[in-house]
Amino acid sequence: NFLPPDVANYDDWNEFFCDPARMVEGLLLHDGTRLFDLPHDRRFTALSRVDWQVSLEAAETKTHRELHSLWGVFATTHRVWLLHAVLFLAGVCTVTGDPPE
Repeated sequence: NFLPPDVANYDDWNEFFCDPARMVEGLLLHDGTRLFDLPHDRRFTALSRVDWQVSLEAAETKTHRELHSLWGVFATTHRVWLLHAVLFLAGVCTVTGDPPE
């Protein structure tokens, strides 16, 4: 079973933390205020009060929709299949070649 396509995962969270503007807007404390609205010297101590469930919601952090299919299996293994086909054909050509005289 695959995750639904609108579930946020590590790619979305990585993108969220790598984009400063989105992180400034998205990190919310339990009382609803933004982490970056606090003075700079109080932010580190406020990290324990960040509401991670709300801050990392899929609706806020999701930037692209992921769809899963069997095409992904081929896309990740096509080089292996190509190598097998080339080696098989090379073997067939070697075995069925003209016998030495």
